Amino acid sequence: MDADDLASLAPKPSRTIEISHFVAPNAVEPVWYERPYYLGPDGDDESYFALAAALEQRGVEGIAR
Repeated sequence: MDADDLASLAPKPSRTIEISHFVAPNAVEPVWYERPYYLGPDGDDESYFALAAALEQRGVEGIAR
């Protein structure tokens, strides 16, 4: 494999966030985070606040990438 082959395997940049798991608050110690993020709406306020309300109502946090 050469550098071009490796570059073709890299994912394309994206602003999409995929929530892979839902966990109880404080279930993951902050020391395990590579970098924690606190997100806000990015153009679709209604969907963002619906997700935030659902997470709060269920008492969970999302683990995303």
